[in-house]
Amino acid sequence: MDSKSLMTEYVVLIGGGKSQLPFISAAIGLGYKTIVFDRDLNCPGAELSDLFYAVSIRNVDELVSKCLKVSENHPICGVMTYSSHESPLRASALICNQLGLPSFSSSSIENVLDKNLMKSCFAKYDILTPDWLLTSDKSMATEFHSQLSSRVIMKPSSGGVGSAGVSLIEKNNQGIEDKFQHAKDCSSDGFVIIEKFVKGREYSVDGIVIKDKPHTLSISEKHNLGPEKGFVMSGFSTLNRYSNKTSNGLWSMIEGVAHSAVSALGLRNSLFSADVVVEDGVVVVIECGVLLDCKIDRLLWFAGIDIYEMYIRLITGTYRNSVSSVVKDVDLRFIFAERQGMLEIKEDVFDYVSLEWEKKDGDCVKPPTSISDTVGWVIGQKENVSSLTNSNIQLFEIQ
Repeated sequence: MDSKSLMTEYVVLIGGGKSQLPFISAAIGLGYKTIVFDRDLNCPGAELSDLFYAVSIRNVDELVSKCLKVSENHPICGVMTYSSHESPLRASALICNQLGLPSFSSSSIENVLDKNLMKSCFAKYDILTPDWLLTSDKSMATEFHSQLSSRVIMKPSSGGVGSAGVSLIEKNNQGIEDKFQHAKDCSSDGFVIIEKFVKGREYSVDGIVIKDKPHTLSISEKHNLGPEKGFVMSGFSTLNRYSNKTSNGLWSMIEGVAHSAVSALGLRNSLFSADVVVEDGVVVVIECGVLLDCKIDRLLWFAGIDIYEMYIRLITGTYRNSVSSVVKDVDLRFIFAERQGMLEIKEDVFDYVSLEWEKKDGDCVKPPTSISDTVGWVIGQKENVSSLTNSNIQLFEIQ
């Protein structure tokens, strides 16, 4: 593609929030012009884009109609979203299908967004996943729990962002009614998934699907704040497959199952993130999505993998390079407030780690109930992150 044709082609981004800015910059760096759709006239992407249209990313019909109309005068070569909400993902698939652009299909995105469909796909291809029940009836959930005679996880069947609506139910059924209602309130379709709790180490397998072939970029052990705080994620530690034979064997085992899960969902030309638990040497798949796990894009960037340029090349059909995975021992730790109040940042620059703030001075912060409550995060070599988090350095105050 010559420079002249590049200057006449546009990449569309559905959503202009902070998480999409690196993708906009990557598209511009590759010579494309950008079009951003977002209802917020003051969103960060509005100023950076070449064209901006005030359209809600929650309105699928309007997004599709407007984008197809815009394409009549502005040749579009790629469409993407990095929003975890259902509507922009559905709209992206529909637009790409209409314009003949690389993307995940509408059927595969439904397999991802509907957890019952997802688990059915896993079961169809004999991929181990926890026993589950889809229901909107509290009594059925209680009966299923009693039949399993084990701890269970309650969560929304669709629409839940991060860990919203997710809770652990003990064997004695304590709190099941309130937790069922909480999951139902967070569900976009009013249904709840209740599944057997799998005890073991949890890993996130993150990568990219080129055509229909999955490629792993990183495997990270996931950390969370525990069941008392709704399993809100607290960070990641990368698994270095080259550190020893045990790591290499574990990596290969996890990767094989994760790739099977991606293929079972029918994903093509997309990112992916598979959540798995390793219990007694057996890999159990919990979920799989079409975005990277929370802030894994920042972890990859720190590790020297430019996921932003990689993805822009994928959606424009120009990706030609081989895929490399993270080979460093990298940690990411989220920063949370312990009480409600107004944020005052004290430290924000360190030589040995990357410290990024999600919130800014003067923002109201509160103890976490989901990952959206994170104040910021620290990324660095494992020993450096540990040194900072275990130090007495005060990163912020709550007024």
